[in-house]
Amino acid sequence: MEDKCAIAQAEEVELLQSMYSEGELTFGRSPSDHEAVQPSSYTIQVNVDVGLLDIEFRVPEDYPYKNFPTVFIRGHGAFHCDRINSDLRDWIHQQQLGLPLVAEIISWLIENNSKYRTCQGNVCDERTDSHKDDCAEEFSRYYILSHHLRSPLKVIDFHSNCCPF
Repeated sequence: MEDKCAIAQAEEVELLQSMYSEGELTFGRSPSDHEAVQPSSYTIQVNVDVGLLDIEFRVPEDYPYKNFPTVFIRGHGAFHCDRINSDLRDWIHQQQLGLPLVAEIISWLIENNSKYRTCQGNVCDERTDSHKDDCAEEFSRYYILSHHLRSPLKVIDFHSNCCPF
């Protein structure tokens, strides 16, 4: 089982490295990591509507088959980090073991971050509206889960729906 967990973790880290730059994805190593193939923790910096969120993942050896990752959200003063951490922890424990969760966790945070803003009244609305106008020409990042890249049928379907650069 340890080999399956190590392979799944290595594939997930490889996927994250392809999705995020070195500035957005940083690896932390604990003293026990000198023998481990994969780092036991890493931090991903995600840009949301009103700022940056740092998402720290602590991955146990038996993740994803027997245990869930521990996730901590840190952001600037515009977020209720305690509430978002609590709700995210509840959401994670509702998920199925055996599947990589990091990309799903990031998607959940991007979709739900607006519920945890501390902005009050029109201040938050004004910042959000002006930010959307300023960023109208920005590109979007699309998440492709690794199981879509391994299935020949899904790869063909994916390539048929892509726009050439």
